[in-house]
Amino acid sequence: DPMMMDPSLVHDSGGTQQHGNNHGIGRRRQNGNRRGILAGTSGTCYKGQLMAILGPSGAGKTTLLRALSGRMVRVPSAKLSGNVTLGACARDGVAFVEQDPRFFSCLTVEETVRFYASFRQPSRKMARAAASRAIEQVGLQRVRNSLVGGDSGGHLYAGISGGERRRLAIACEVAGMMTTIDDDDDTNRCVLLADEPTTGLDAAQADRIVAELHRLCQKGVFAAIICTLHQPRTRTFRRVQRCLFLTQNGRVAYEGSTSVKPIARHFERIGYPLPSNTNPAEFVIDLIDADANSFDDDDLHDDVQGSNGDDDTIRKGAARVKLLEACWEQRPKGPSSPGSSPMKQTREFDADREAQTTCSTKSRGHAPLLRQFRVLLGRGFRQALRDRWVTSVRAMASVGLGTLLGAALGGDGLKGGRAVQGRAALLMQLGVNA
Repeated sequence: DPMMMDPSLVHDSGGTQQHGNNHGIGRRRQNGNRRGILAGTSGTCYKGQLMAILGPSGAGKTTLLRALSGRMVRVPSAKLSGNVTLGACARDGVAFVEQDPRFFSCLTVEETVRFYASFRQPSRKMARAAASRAIEQVGLQRVRNSLVGGDSGGHLYAGISGGERRRLAIACEVAGMMTTIDDDDDTNRCVLLADEPTTGLDAAQADRIVAELHRLCQKGVFAAIICTLHQPRTRTFRRVQRCLFLTQNGRVAYEGSTSVKPIARHFERIGYPLPSNTNPAEFVIDLIDADANSFDDDDLHDDVQGSNGDDDTIRKGAARVKLLEACWEQRPKGPSSPGSSPMKQTREFDADREAQTTCSTKSRGHAPLLRQFRVLLGRGFRQALRDRWVTSVRAMASVGLGTLLGAALGGDGLKGGRAVQGRAALLMQLGVNA
């Protein structure tokens, strides 16, 4: 059962822009010109597959993920349209992992996952079971009782490594998506979207993260995983079953299998053969980068006559990227091409409809409001007890502020004509200090 996507985002001066069957997001600029972020972007990810979205900086990889997850913030001058079609997956079964996940520094790994699961599970017992199972599935058993660590009020606490923090973010989503503990079918209906899960990690750690994502797909923890990657090495790229390359114009240059043969066949047909013993991911990323000058673009000289030096390189690169985009749009399309597979459910995004402008999604289910309050209160209380540095600073600030307010407003300070102003100032300071 595939997951198909073809959202488009365009910044323009108003109106609707169509790209085949895709519409766009429009945003007004001061000069009234139109600027596309994503245009005609389509792809297919099948159940059990790990899919990577690659491309140079500014290609719209994160924007595409946010559009798929329904996390696009409504902007009055912007327009989003297109559709995301889910096969066996329900629309409410989409999890999202941020590029820079934030955690409480003085909580342990197990506590962090358990608190997250407490918002989704109907009972505390099930939340603990879901947290324990999620920790085992992502391989965090060794550090389950270690502090997460990080910066807290200017004080740095030692904790788990960067790679373990990324796996912790995945574990939180795994625990949150489990609606029952003994039914694997409930978990493998979910799709995981991970934004740059390997950013800031060395090559070995990045490979471990991608290997973990691949393993989660193979075990059926998630129906499919779609992530954005930045310059993966050859071994890492081989762990991915499907890829989508975006140009700096937000258009697709290639979408399909990560095997060397189909990638080499497509770009060789255009006139850019893949050299032997070359990482396909690095080759394509360099090819779709307009600033790269490592390719022979003499055939494109007609587009850059009258220029020289860096301008010549930039214009040749831009012409090369446009050629790649046009060749992909005009490629021979077979039965397995994106958009031809039968779907079971389609969710359209149309900015002309107010209810869908923000790509709202159906709730995955939450604990009762009172229980959520208790969970948040308990988490904050534990953090405050263990974070003695921040707690002591706040206590001293409270004592100091109370002393100043008492000296300024005590005695006759709250009597006479200035009583109302004095009480208002006191209440404001108490609210800010709280």
